[in-house]
Amino acid sequence: MINRLTVNAADLAADYKARGMGKYRAWDQFVIDRALRPEIDARSFYGVYESVSADPLREKQTATVQAKPVVPRVPDPEFADYGRTVEIWNVPGSRICGLRDGETLSGTVQRTLNDGSLYEVRIVPGGDESRATTFRYRAENVRFLD
Repeated sequence: MINRLTVNAADLAADYKARGMGKYRAWDQFVIDRALRPEIDARSFYGVYESVSADPLREKQTATVQAKPVVPRVPDPEFADYGRTVEIWNVPGSRICGLRDGETLSGTVQRTLNDGSLYEVRIVPGGDESRATTFRYRAENVRFLD
């Protein structure tokens, strides 16, 4: 929005002329736009009005900002599998505390560690968030479900 209290008198006169106002009507509008305190008298305003050409007052154009080129983001390998649903299962010969051979747990990956040989998995036993815990499992004990 253009602040007509601070705009140059010549710019306002050009705007009034562009809107088809005569010099007497333009003076009245100028006094209104200056909140009844014009900085110049009517005779000076008429001189300004006669000297300008019709030009509507416009908002200043803001500079167009160039869009930054989209650079494909390489995911941090530590968090590449973050949030993926997994199943933890006990591979015969390995030992996971609380799991017998063939039993499974479900969880979500939090981090990938040691170049993918270890996963930090969040487990929520029975869906009870107050009992949620995070464990680290070897890659051979993790199956991705999605």
